[in-house]
Amino acid sequence: LAEQVSKVDSLSSRTALHLAAAGGHVKCARLLLAGAGGNGSNASSKLVNRADSGGVTALHLAALHGHADCVHLLIDERADVAAPTLPCAASPMASIGAGSTPLHYAAAGGEVKCCQILVSRGADRTAVNCNG
Repeated sequence: LAEQVSKVDSLSSRTALHLAAAGGHVKCARLLLAGAGGNGSNASSKLVNRADSGGVTALHLAALHGHADCVHLLIDERADVAAPTLPCAASPMASIGAGSTPLHYAAAGGEVKCCQILVSRGADRTAVNCNG
């Protein structure tokens, strides 16, 4: 089952967890993480931090779209709050900038609550992306 939940699409290398986080489907995200091992297991930790072809993780997407429950869940499952995107981030995310963390994504989306959660859980407020 762990192999199945970690499969990626051929276009952007996103997993089902990316899609669940982007849509704010916290119950689906919880089930996917449980299918990968859950509760911070090695397989669950790999899935929660799996980046797409541009370096975007599920946490980036949940933060960008203001899904605070998903942000909490992903961080509880050991999502990396400092994960940077790659220089080749695909549009429309490219405008946020290469080297962007989930906090950059939350701020770009105007998601104050997600910014607060990320900072309270250790996100670096001084992290700089390619846009400064």
